[in-house]
Amino acid sequence: MEKLIANVTNMTKKEWIIGALVLVGACAIALVNGSPSLFDAASGTELTKASFGMPSPMMDGARYAENDMMLASDGFYGEPPTAGETAATADQRVIKTGYVTLQVESVQTSIDTLSQLAETLGGFVQTSNAGENYDGTRYGFITMRFPADQYTAAMQQIRSAGIKVLDESTDAQDVTEQFTDLQARLNVAQGEEQAYLVLLNRSGSVSDLLSVQRELSNVRARIESLQGQIQYLDNHTSYSTISVTLQEREHVALPTKPFQPGETLSVALQSVVIVFQFLVEAIIWIVILGVGVALPIGLVAWLVTRAVQRKQK
Repeated sequence: MEKLIANVTNMTKKEWIIGALVLVGACAIALVNGSPSLFDAASGTELTKASFGMPSPMMDGARYAENDMMLASDGFYGEPPTAGETAATADQRVIKTGYVTLQVESVQTSIDTLSQLAETLGGFVQTSNAGENYDGTRYGFITMRFPADQYTAAMQQIRSAGIKVLDESTDAQDVTEQFTDLQARLNVAQGEEQAYLVLLNRSGSVSDLLSVQRELSNVRARIESLQGQIQYLDNHTSYSTISVTLQEREHVALPTKPFQPGETLSVALQSVVIVFQFLVEAIIWIVILGVGVALPIGLVAWLVTRAVQRKQK
């Protein structure tokens, strides 16, 4: 017994720390495996998660990191389930998107009808707009969001809202595995956050506290990113999107302007006069330009011819 006490007394500070970490690992393993409590063999007191050995107040940043890795390896943060395991037990998450092109009698009437349909089925209109083609017919677009369980009913009623379905398609993307994987990663990150909060509340040097605060900020940023991705998937799987293109049927346009032959004759005579005036003006321009150009050229040619004749004589 005296020899054992002597050995304990002669243990270095490093050996004490290693021994404490080993004890912490054993406690973590016991709690993760479902043991309700663990008793200290030396003191007979019960150890719980709240009494886990945390880093000493004088430990530096490296010791914090070492202890954090030890806790993670011993299962302090919990073992995250694999995507395959969680996907097998989670509700299926599917993003459904539908596209329909309808031929309708009136675009505006159809937009009003589809807007009412979205409200009736518990959905809402995301966007809608309408315009006019060059031939006078109108076109329109409307995008609606419906509860996922109302997708089939919505598609059936949308088909019946037009004269004819010109085109239809559905895109379904299963994101169950991605959703459950994000949830598992979020649980792990939240466990890390709680561990760093415990470390932050313990006294220590300024450098140690700054190191823990930096790691805590990184974990919280990761948590916010994961929560944003989960919220996006939850929104797009809870509500399906259906986009509808509306095209009016072409109508035969009857002339609405009254027939007036006298006015037509007057316009035709005016056109004849305009053409005659143009021809007269063109002849005048041709004569003037012809004389103006031909006279100098003729004069030069006459002078050259006369000079040549004089030399020959």
